[in-house]
Amino acid sequence: MKSTLEWELFSEKNTTLKDLELMGAQSELAKVSELSDKLVADYGLSSERADEVSKSISSYNKLTSKRSLTSEEKNKFSKTLLGVNYNMAFDAIRSGDKEEFDSLLDKAAEQNGTSPEQVSAIINELFL
Repeated sequence: MKSTLEWELFSEKNTTLKDLELMGAQSELAKVSELSDKLVADYGLSSERADEVSKSISSYNKLTSKRSLTSEEKNKFSKTLLGVNYNMAFDAIRSGDKEEFDSLLDKAAEQNGTSPEQVSAIINELFL
């Protein structure tokens, strides 16, 4: 059962903030900021790169929850996050070829200014 406070939040007699889109945007910004902080603290990304990556991940998650991505969109996200096109990244991850996967990690590490081990940890935690 909802408390009186929760129901009064959207009541006409209160002058509290009722802009649901603004509330949603603020919530989304908080999640992006939290992910950015995690990328800096846990994986050694710079603040600027972590902000860029967290915004890209948020956009990716929002789009994929509503529809399938086009090849162009997949490539854009993959290039932004990993430094290679989507098919190369997908093949490297799926193939099981250690040399191909290590090459992907090296490119992604260079793109993100961190080590291949950190990129592997990010991929495992956030994407797989």
